Amino acid sequence: MFKRAKNKVAEKREHNRRKREERARIAKDQAEEEARLERERIQAEKDALMALNGKELLVEVIMTLRENGNHLAEIEHNQNDLGELLYDVKTSLDTLESYVSDLRA
Repeated sequence: MFKRAKNKVAEKREHNRRKREERARIAKDQAEEEARLERERIQAEKDALMALNGKELLVEVIMTLRENGNHLAEIEHNQNDLGELLYDVKTSLDTLESYVSDLRA
């Protein structure tokens, strides 16, 4: 009976080991596929930019800079909103601490 239980435990360990190895293999394959797709995307962008003449490339740069400026403005706006929210939370905590102190006194 002990031998049977020991075999069951060994089988379960082996099964779990195979499952871990399979998950690791799948994760590795997914990471490799994502890296391949990213390399292909970068190469396609590079090829498209290399095909542009000087003026077209300059227009592309200007558009990209404008887009980045818009993203930066949005990030700054979100940062301000988060700062205000943080201030509100701190004020609420201070009020709550004061209330709890008054109750204890």
